[in-house]
Amino acid sequence: MHLNLLTLKKLLFNWYLCAGFYLLARFEGLADRKVYSVNRYFISGHSLEHLCFAMVTLILTVMLSFRNIKITRDS
Repeated sequence: MHLNLLTLKKLLFNWYLCAGFYLLARFEGLADRKVYSVNRYFISGHSLEHLCFAMVTLILTVMLSFRNIKITRDS
């Protein structure tokens, strides 16, 4: 398997983006009531936590769907 520098940068960017959304989701889950009161009772931190976790899943799904790794199989 050979990765060039551009592919590696894209891969690392996607993983860092997922890690950022994950940390944001964890923070919003822990500060649920504070987030809810800060945005004037529009959406709770728990709901934002689920949206961020959905973004992590979406990013990983798109990243895996666009990969082009050739796997050789032994017969």
